[in-house]
Amino acid sequence: MKVGAVVTLLNPLYTKHEITTQLQGSKAKALIAHSSCFEAATLAAKDLPLLEHLVQVGDTAPTGAVALDDLKKWPTNLERGTIVPPTPVGGDDIACLPYSSGTTGLPKGTMLTHDNLTVNLMQCSAVDGKFWTPEDVLISPLPFFHIYAFMYSVHQAAYLGNTLVTMPRFDMDRFCALVEQYKCTRAHLVPPIVLGLAKTPIVDQHDLSSLKVLTCAAAPLGGELEAEASERLDVIIKQAWGMSELSPLGTCVPDDAIKPESGTVGPPCAATSAKVIDLESGVALPIGEEGELCIRGPQCMKGYLDQPEKTAECLDEDGWLMTGDIAKMDEDGYVYITDRLKELIKYKGFQVAPAELEEVVCLHDEVEDCTVIPVIDEDAGELPRAYVVKKDSSDIQEQALLDWVAERVAPHKKLRGGIIFTESIPKTASGKILRREVVDMDRELHGGK
Repeated sequence: MKVGAVVTLLNPLYTKHEITTQLQGSKAKALIAHSSCFEAATLAAKDLPLLEHLVQVGDTAPTGAVALDDLKKWPTNLERGTIVPPTPVGGDDIACLPYSSGTTGLPKGTMLTHDNLTVNLMQCSAVDGKFWTPEDVLISPLPFFHIYAFMYSVHQAAYLGNTLVTMPRFDMDRFCALVEQYKCTRAHLVPPIVLGLAKTPIVDQHDLSSLKVLTCAAAPLGGELEAEASERLDVIIKQAWGMSELSPLGTCVPDDAIKPESGTVGPPCAATSAKVIDLESGVALPIGEEGELCIRGPQCMKGYLDQPEKTAECLDEDGWLMTGDIAKMDEDGYVYITDRLKELIKYKGFQVAPAELEEVVCLHDEVEDCTVIPVIDEDAGELPRAYVVKKDSSDIQEQALLDWVAERVAPHKKLRGGIIFTESIPKTASGKILRREVVDMDRELHGGK
């Protein structure tokens, strides 16, 4: 960034095809990869004519590549900290290019400027960092190629000068051991990890008393699960919400304004406006009514790289970003995310939010994890169906769980598509359920019925 280059972030588990697709789209000239994923990077580089440099982190580089350690040793006529880019870098110049599916469709390069990132760090600090002390230690087991951890964990900790404890991959026992070892006071998490902290016996094997505040983001966390984990660990659990297009923070609950058991993601952060609009008319809705959440603020992206038509679909001429999230606001301006617009299930005209049903199912003592998908029905349009991971000790049957859920939801939200027990629920590295993968698998197995 200092020399004017734009950084695009890649998942180290990406295949050759996925790397090639993103780097062709971003017109990358250099690829820096760790030795653990260098084979895929090398294969991709062969299909990238614009790529001029291949840099390896972690080992001596193979032929045709450069080791990062060697690169740092190269002589230079410039004093450290006085590197001058070919042309001066301005605040409106692109600094980072994370790839996001946005509200729908294939991943797109999200153009975030130097101003976007700088302002969002200040917004993070205003609503969250102001409560940190010099002694606070943050643990973030999240993947740093994801914008949540890249900005909210890595950059905020550096900006505030606090210690950051990291993990190469999440493991509950290792996570708890690190909290105990380093006396971590804060954690940046996603709902599946909070679910584990609320339910797994591993937690009782470690001293987690140093933890004070857990921040959860990247997917909705229901109020009951929030309360269950908070009570078990005796910590504040608060939520934040954002997206790549917002650099990423849009809303956050302050430490001193928690609404226990509510499931809220908080009010808009500093210098940010929010509104909820009707799905059909686009008209702003009153307090308490559900619609699409729209955000406007200085952290909003410049647009999607080389895709002006996609930019125009979600970013209007007044600067409002249509987020694709279904939400409502209370009288204090606190936002409550219900679900993703594209994932709503329509049962006889009624809207059924998969995330809401998932929260209910996961509250059952014998359930480890769950996702809810739509299945096609000639009479009703769509029916909700749950894929459920049972706890190892559980022998619960489908009908018993169906009855249990039916007692806790409105009639139109019943799992009329049934329950299918499975070994695991596919998720992204940041914790979001890959619902589309489950839908595709379900339709292949059951023909969508």
